[in-house]
Order: sequence, then structure tokens, then C-alpha cells
Amino acid sequence: MEVRLNPSELAYLGDAVFELLVRDKLLKEGIPFRRVNHEARKFVSASAQSKMYHKIFLILTKEEQVVMKRGRNLHTLSRAKNAGVTEYRHATGLETLFGHLHSIAATDRIHELFRLCADDFSEYLQPCEIIDFDTAEVAALSHELAVSNCKTDFVKAAFEYVRDEIAHTADIGGSIVTCKASEVLRVGQGICYAKSHLLAAILRCGGVPAGICYQSLILDDDTHPYLILHALNAVYVQNKWIRLDARGNKPGVDAQFSLEEEKLAFPVRPHMGEKEFAKIYATPDTNVIHVLKTSENAEILWRNLPTGLSVKIDD
Repeated sequence: MEVRLNPSELAYLGDAVFELLVRDKLLKEGIPFRRVNHEARKFVSASAQSKMYHKIFLILTKEEQVVMKRGRNLHTLSRAKNAGVTEYRHATGLETLFGHLHSIAATDRIHELFRLCADDFSEYLQPCEIIDFDTAEVAALSHELAVSNCKTDFVKAAFEYVRDEIAHTADIGGSIVTCKASEVLRVGQGICYAKSHLLAAILRCGGVPAGICYQSLILDDDTHPYLILHALNAVYVQNKWIRLDARGNKPGVDAQFSLEEEKLAFPVRPHMGEKEFAKIYATPDTNVIHVLKTSENAEILWRNLPTGLSVKIDD
């Protein structure tokens, strides 16, 4: 018989899971054994874990957010040394989430979230074939948008540029299919996937970690009532990950820049089979790239929009 663990038990389990991940990370980085415990405090203290709670909260699935909140709201008489009650509760929420993920064997998700907690952003700052910010035109635009030293202003400016200045191919009745960030910028149009590539490229060029996220949404409730992939971005700014959707606004769509409450293009409707995938991709999904590269024009693209990710992930 499967035993369902309560939040207190999940937090207890998550404490051990997180501690093991930290020790593994430090030893693999070559930290001398005698210094591991000292270095580990930077990750396992209530203060550090409280910051991690806020860092990843907005990019969690709704279920994961509920789990963290349940752990945060636990009533306990114990309290960590050198930490306030609020910090301790947030740290407990984080541990509860890791305990929950371990209990359902979501190993990939555990490692992904731990990398985000531990500020391992290297893969979200690199150029690739599609997010090609090492091209002159993308680099020039990124530098132009970074008019101040404020990263938040830069992220907002980049988001609004891609949202407003790069047309969504469907909205303008366009026929050209774009894929690479530099191509999207040069042509001035693209669908959600292509626009997410450009925004990621602009931000990475400016030193802001950025990745790609996907949702499974109904294309059109009336005329095309089937699920397709929709792309948006995850961005690390002000010590936390947020999601931004630069698809482009139109009647019924009003995506905005927000550091607190998400204001995305489309609400996910689980009761209709829609869902959001938890993973932040450093490189675009191969199914998406294949469709963009093999569609000679938009008419062919509309008939072959990707309906699923290339690899099944924990969602």
C-alpha cells in the first residue's frame, strides 16, 4: 500500500534530499572535504533557502506552488538559529517541495530546480545555433536596449521590443517562417517560438539568464479545437525567475511585464486539457525546430504546428 506523506514528513525528507545535492555539488567542484560543511551553510541555511523559495516560485507549476505553500504554512515550535520566523517557514516550504518531488521520483525536476536554486545559470547564458546572439545584428540591438545599468529596465525594454516591434506572423497574415534569433530580427516577424528565441538571445547577450518554456494550449476553441505547443520565456531578474510572453498583443491578448503576478498571453485551462510544462529549456525543443526549419511557408507551418515536446518531462 502506498503511503501518502504529510507536509511535515515531506519537509523532513526534503531536508535530506537538499543536503545530499549540496554535498554532491561541492565535492564535485573540488571543495576540500574539511571545508564542505562550512561551504554547505551557504545553501542549507534558512536564510539562503528562504531566498531560493522566492527565486523559483513563479516558474513552478501550480501543483508545486501549492506544495511549497503547504510546507511554508506548517506550524512548528522549532526555529533555525540566526533566522526569523518568516525565513524559517519559507525554507521549510522549499524542503517540502524537494521532499514531494523525491516521493514521486521526479529526479530530473529535482536536479533542474536545484541548479536554479544554486545559481547555475551557465547554460542560460550561452549562444547556440538558434539563440545566436553572437551575430552582429542581435548584439547591436541588445546593446542599444541596455541604455541604463539597471537589468530590470533592460529586461522590460527587450520584452516590449520583441512583443511590439516584431510582428506575429499570424496577426499580419505573413507567409515567411523564421527560426533563428538573427533571422527573426532581420525579417521582423515570427510566431511565438521564433519570438521567444529572439528575446532569449537579446537578454543573454546582455548577461541576463534566459530560457524557453512551453505550454500545451488549444489553438482555437471554435475552428481548431486541438492542442498545440506555445512558447514563452523564463528570465532571471531581481534574484528570481519570472515568465514573460512576447507573443504580441491583440484583442483578447494582453501580456505585460511584471515582477510579481504573471501577466501572460493565455491562461492555461486544465479542465480543457491544457497544461504548462515545468522545464526551462536552455535550447529550444527539437520538435519545434524541426517544424520551423521544414515549413517552406506559413501555410505549411499552420498545418504542422508541434503538438508535443520531443522528450517527455516531469510536468
